[in-house]
Amino acid sequence: MSCMDHARYTLRELADIVGGECRINGRRDDKAADQIVVEGLSSLANANSAQLAFLANKKYSAQLQNTKAAVVLLSAKFAADSPVPCLVHENPYLSFAKITQLFEHRHKSPEGVASTASVAEGVQVPSTCRIAENAVIMANVELGDAVEVGAGAVIEEGCKIGARTCIAANVTLCREITIGEDVVIHSGATLGSDGFGFARDGAGWQKIAQLGSLIIGDRVDIGANVTIDRGSLEDTVIESDVIIDDQVHIAHNVTVGSGTAIAGCAGIAGSTKIGKNCNIGGLVGIAGHLNIADGTNVLGKATVNRSLNKPGVYASGTAVESAGDWKRNAIRFTQLDELSLRVKRMEKRLSKSADVE
Repeated sequence: MSCMDHARYTLRELADIVGGECRINGRRDDKAADQIVVEGLSSLANANSAQLAFLANKKYSAQLQNTKAAVVLLSAKFAADSPVPCLVHENPYLSFAKITQLFEHRHKSPEGVASTASVAEGVQVPSTCRIAENAVIMANVELGDAVEVGAGAVIEEGCKIGARTCIAANVTLCREITIGEDVVIHSGATLGSDGFGFARDGAGWQKIAQLGSLIIGDRVDIGANVTIDRGSLEDTVIESDVIIDDQVHIAHNVTVGSGTAIAGCAGIAGSTKIGKNCNIGGLVGIAGHLNIADGTNVLGKATVNRSLNKPGVYASGTAVESAGDWKRNAIRFTQLDELSLRVKRMEKRLSKSADVE
């Protein structure tokens, strides 16, 4: 992991950062932990003597005995079985997430505006901002402190960007949208483009002007090639602390509640309201004008064609099976209506027979 070779932390330092406990040979030993240095991260199976690995899923517990890691981050229930020094935490997965940020070495453009960037006259660029090569910032854009704009990104007129937001290469922010603070927008995303609004006009179509905007809250993470449309009359709203995976599409006038996660290739049709702290699986399709309750989990590839007013776990579709079984079951599926009628007729005949007896 050459991208992680620059940072160095002692086990004691890492424990202090995440609020964990250092254990060596089964006992707490902060003094010895000061002598153990971590220079990178890896998996249990592949870590070397200068790297930290983590164990959060018991499925991988067998790898613990053979790991060559300098340190293993794990919960107390696995600590007694560790042959190497441990960083013990009640939530090792969350702790590992925090530690990965210490070892990330993402290239940053220098502070200031690159010579090939285009910034409209009158736009105030704070000295802490980083505007990379060939970025375009149009008129009346407002930038907060320490905003990063990647190479080739386009910010159209009237957009407002909150402090410390990172806009990656080739992102397009369409006119007059609002992005909060500490937002991350990955490469290729297009935010605030026109929603899919048309009215029939004989054999053709008449476009419905999209007059609303798009509002993104704080600490939102938006994956690569995500598309989020602006509202038609009212705004499309993505509340704070939402995470959106790559290639998701969110249509006009949708609201996504705070803390919700949306996995890759999901699609949400117009005017649907997703509640807070929901989990939407990959390839899920959600029809328009629906309501999804707070705390709802929709499993991957489900089709949601009605409102889900009670929180719970929802699924649809069929799991993978052999092609032969699938073909036979698909044929039977087309016969369900006929079979249902036959069963009802049989029940009716049996009921009459019982009455005669």
